[in-house]
Amino acid sequence: MSALRAYVTALPEARGSGDALVSMYADLSGQRASNPGACRARVAWWARTLCDIAWRGLVEHALSVRLTDGLLTDLAVASAGRPLCIAVVMVRAVLTQEELAQQGRAMRRAAFLERPTPVHQRAPLSAVLWDWVARPAWRTATHWFEDSDAIGDEHVWREMRGEWVLLDNVEVRDALTQRAADLVRDALAQRASGPLDHILSRAELYAWLASVHGDDGRPRFTSADCAVLARYLERDARLLVTDGDLVKLVEPGHARAVSEADRGVLSVRQMHQKLTAQVDQLEARVQQAHARIVQALRTRQPEESAKAYLRTKKQLEELLAKRVGALETMSSLLLKMEQAAGDAEMMRTYETSAAALRAILADPALKPERVDTTMDELAEAVGRSDEVHAAIAPPAAADDDEIARELEQLALDASEKPAEAAGSEQPAEAAGDSQGEAPAQGEAPAQPTLPAAPQHAPTRAASTSARPAPEERIPSTAN
Repeated sequence: MSALRAYVTALPEARGSGDALVSMYADLSGQRASNPGACRARVAWWARTLCDIAWRGLVEHALSVRLTDGLLTDLAVASAGRPLCIAVVMVRAVLTQEELAQQGRAMRRAAFLERPTPVHQRAPLSAVLWDWVARPAWRTATHWFEDSDAIGDEHVWREMRGEWVLLDNVEVRDALTQRAADLVRDALAQRASGPLDHILSRAELYAWLASVHGDDGRPRFTSADCAVLARYLERDARLLVTDGDLVKLVEPGHARAVSEADRGVLSVRQMHQKLTAQVDQLEARVQQAHARIVQALRTRQPEESAKAYLRTKKQLEELLAKRVGALETMSSLLLKMEQAAGDAEMMRTYETSAAALRAILADPALKPERVDTTMDELAEAVGRSDEVHAAIAPPAAADDDEIARELEQLALDASEKPAEAAGSEQPAEAAGDSQGEAPAQGEAPAQPTLPAAPQHAPTRAASTSARPAPEERIPSTAN
């Protein structure tokens, strides 16, 4: 089974019963008048399917599809045959250019490349009339579609062969799907470029476009895809300008017209590339000549052969020296051109910045006398605000250091009270001890320590306990 057939038969609309696939493959002849809703649904399904198989690399190109008998053979299935109805899908794109602009499905490759105006721009009436008169194919296609119920898909298929550009793969398809133009815009935004990298040759542009990839793993763009995409980027997206072999990527702030300076940059760059290739080739030829000389001496070939190889090597070395000198000159010239282009870009930026700064400073609010007046008024208003705030503000909270010192003093006072109570009992004990001890010889007798006078009247219990006990009478001894 071909990859095309496997992909189409695995689609949700074709899975399940075999009748669904047969219905999709059946001719559209007769359905346009009898069942227009089903006809439109099948046309839309095949248009979407053709875009998907091209974008996934199941056919030769990603942005176009070639309608041939081989394509029908690859899509053919045993139960439904070949999908000749594809021809009617393409007929919908060739009715008129105006209808094409509204539908945005497909367009013949030659017509797409030659069209001077954007695809979705309404063409002038004169262009429409000219197409109607000078291109009988448009009128014939109209009759094909209108009479397809009578003539059948087989006849329409023979007239619709050829290569068709799939516009849904070129430009934005929907908000969730990236196509070629979206990938190029993202690549341009991430492209690190120097002052002269916006000037390319057509071959360089095609090589860069072919390297643009998304996250869907699709294959590289072919040369035909690059031609279609370049035409779209120039005419519809207006991201580049071409002039023969010269391609200029249009950057913000740069002129779209191709100047002599642009042509000179491309000429110098192409000569630099040619000289680089010539130097590499000459270096390889010098090495080959040297290897031949060594081989001739090693195999003891005639001396004339070795001398001939040596003369060739000398000539190649002389030519190589000239080419290296020219390459150095071109490299220096390119560097100076890049420097000049960078300086010009900086000067344009300086000019824009100066103009913007002048416009800002031209504001009447920035006049010196107005600034002084405004600042004085602002200072006065701030002073009044401070006075009002000081008047209505609550008392200032105590300082943390002051609170800490006061707390420490309270703790110290609380610890001194038990010490004072213990100190009041210690003198009484000391007095009792001093009565039992005699003073030493030569020392003055110690003065008794008197208790402190009471500060309040003693209680009754205290007075009773303090009363001295009565002396015990000692009986007298009789003589």
